[in-house]
Amino acid sequence: MLSTVDVVDPEDYDTWLKTTPDLKDEHPGLTIMKQNACLSCHTRDGNRLIGPSFKGLVGRTETVIETDGTEKEVVVDRAYISNSIKNPNSEVVKSYQPNLMTPYAKILSDEQISHIIDYMETLK
Repeated sequence: MLSTVDVVDPEDYDTWLKTTPDLKDEHPGLTIMKQNACLSCHTRDGNRLIGPSFKGLVGRTETVIETDGTEKEVVVDRAYISNSIKNPNSEVVKSYQPNLMTPYAKILSDEQISHIIDYMETLK
Protein backbone atom coordinates (compact mmCIF):
# COMPACT_ATOMS: atom_id res chain seq x y z
CA MET A 1 0.00 0.00 0.00
CA LEU A 2 1.36 3.40 -0.96
CA SER A 3 0.67 6.65 0.85
CA THR A 4 1.92 10.22 0.94
CA VAL A 5 3.04 12.24 3.92
CA ASP A 6 2.71 15.99 4.32
CA VAL A 7 5.14 17.67 6.70
CA VAL A 8 3.65 20.75 8.36
CA ASP A 9 4.60 23.20 11.07
CA PRO A 10 3.67 22.17 14.63
CA GLU A 11 1.13 25.02 14.82
CA ASP A 12 -0.60 23.86 11.62
CA TYR A 13 -0.65 20.31 12.94
CA ASP A 14 -2.22 21.41 16.23
CA THR A 15 -4.90 23.34 14.33
CA TRP A 16 -5.59 20.32 12.12
CA LEU A 17 -5.72 18.01 15.13
CA LYS A 18 -8.33 20.17 16.85
CA THR A 19 -10.49 20.33 13.73
CA THR A 20 -12.88 17.43 13.37
CA PRO A 21 -14.48 16.92 9.98
CA ASP A 22 -18.27 16.97 9.70
CA LEU A 23 -19.07 13.40 8.70
CA LYS A 24 -22.80 13.43 9.42
CA ASP A 25 -23.73 13.49 5.72
CA GLU A 26 -20.95 11.16 4.57
CA HIS A 27 -21.73 7.54 3.72
CA PRO A 28 -20.28 5.30 6.46
CA GLY A 29 -18.58 3.15 3.82
CA LEU A 30 -16.73 6.17 2.45
CA THR A 31 -15.65 7.14 5.96
CA ILE A 32 -14.24 3.65 6.52
CA MET A 33 -12.45 3.79 3.16
CA LYS A 34 -10.85 7.10 4.09
CA GLN A 35 -9.82 5.84 7.52
CA ASN A 36 -8.09 2.82 5.97
CA ALA A 37 -6.42 4.63 3.03
CA CYS A 38 -8.38 2.67 0.42
CA LEU A 39 -8.51 5.76 -1.80
CA SER A 40 -4.71 5.87 -1.96
CA CYS A 41 -4.82 2.97 -4.41
CA HIS A 42 -8.43 2.90 -5.69
CA THR A 43 -10.41 5.68 -7.35
CA ARG A 44 -14.11 6.49 -7.39
CA ASP A 45 -14.11 8.07 -10.84
CA GLY A 46 -13.17 5.19 -13.15
CA ASN A 47 -9.49 6.07 -13.46
CA ARG A 48 -6.96 3.31 -12.97
CA LEU A 49 -4.51 3.51 -10.08
CA ILE A 50 -2.61 0.78 -8.27
CA GLY A 51 -5.89 -1.08 -7.77
CA PRO A 52 -9.14 -1.15 -9.76
CA SER A 53 -11.47 1.82 -9.61
CA PHE A 54 -14.62 1.34 -7.55
CA LYS A 55 -16.77 3.14 -10.14
CA GLY A 56 -19.00 0.65 -11.92
CA LEU A 57 -17.18 -2.28 -10.34
CA VAL A 58 -20.13 -3.99 -8.65
CA GLY A 59 -21.82 -6.38 -11.08
CA ARG A 60 -19.03 -6.28 -13.63
CA THR A 61 -17.36 -9.46 -14.89
CA GLU A 62 -13.58 -9.57 -14.38
CA THR A 63 -10.84 -12.04 -15.20
CA VAL A 64 -8.91 -12.88 -12.06
CA ILE A 65 -5.78 -14.87 -11.39
CA GLU A 66 -5.84 -17.23 -8.41
CA THR A 67 -2.81 -17.89 -6.20
CA ASP A 68 -1.99 -21.03 -8.23
CA GLY A 69 -1.91 -19.01 -11.47
CA THR A 70 -5.29 -20.23 -12.73
CA GLU A 71 -7.37 -17.65 -14.59
CA LYS A 72 -11.14 -17.51 -14.24
CA GLU A 73 -13.99 -15.09 -14.76
CA VAL A 74 -15.92 -13.81 -11.77
CA VAL A 75 -18.85 -11.50 -11.27
CA VAL A 76 -17.88 -8.76 -8.87
CA ASP A 77 -20.59 -9.25 -6.27
CA ARG A 78 -20.74 -8.72 -2.50
CA ALA A 79 -19.10 -12.08 -1.76
CA TYR A 80 -16.23 -11.44 -4.18
CA ILE A 81 -15.60 -7.93 -2.82
CA SER A 82 -15.73 -9.12 0.78
CA ASN A 83 -13.19 -11.84 0.01
CA SER A 84 -11.02 -9.34 -1.89
CA ILE A 85 -10.93 -7.05 1.14
CA LYS A 86 -10.20 -9.87 3.57
CA ASN A 87 -7.85 -11.89 1.33
CA PRO A 88 -6.77 -9.58 -1.50
CA ASN A 89 -4.26 -11.98 -3.02
CA SER A 90 -6.56 -14.97 -3.39
CA GLU A 91 -8.03 -13.68 -6.67
CA VAL A 92 -6.26 -10.69 -8.24
CA VAL A 93 -7.83 -8.91 -11.20
CA LYS A 94 -5.76 -9.65 -14.29
CA SER A 95 -3.41 -6.79 -15.21
CA TYR A 96 -2.97 -5.74 -11.56
CA GLN A 97 0.04 -6.66 -9.47
CA PRO A 98 -0.51 -9.09 -6.57
CA ASN A 99 0.80 -8.69 -3.03
CA LEU A 100 0.29 -4.93 -2.81
CA MET A 101 -2.85 -4.78 -0.69
CA THR A 102 -2.87 -5.54 3.00
CA PRO A 103 -5.32 -8.28 4.03
CA TYR A 104 -8.06 -6.63 6.10
CA ALA A 105 -9.57 -9.82 7.59
CA LYS A 106 -8.28 -8.93 11.06
CA ILE A 107 -8.61 -5.16 10.63
CA LEU A 108 -12.19 -4.61 9.45
CA SER A 109 -15.35 -6.20 10.81
CA ASP A 110 -17.95 -7.80 8.55
CA GLU A 111 -20.20 -4.83 9.31
CA GLN A 112 -17.52 -2.35 8.18
CA ILE A 113 -16.93 -4.35 5.01
CA SER A 114 -20.67 -4.36 4.36
CA HIS A 115 -20.72 -0.55 4.68
CA ILE A 116 -17.84 -0.32 2.19
CA ILE A 117 -19.68 -2.53 -0.30
CA ASP A 118 -22.90 -0.55 0.20
CA TYR A 119 -20.97 2.59 -0.72
CA MET A 120 -19.30 0.92 -3.71
CA GLU A 121 -22.75 -0.01 -5.02
CA THR A 122 -23.58 3.70 -5.28
CA LEU A 123 -20.63 4.37 -7.63
CA LYS A 124 -22.18 3.72 -11.01
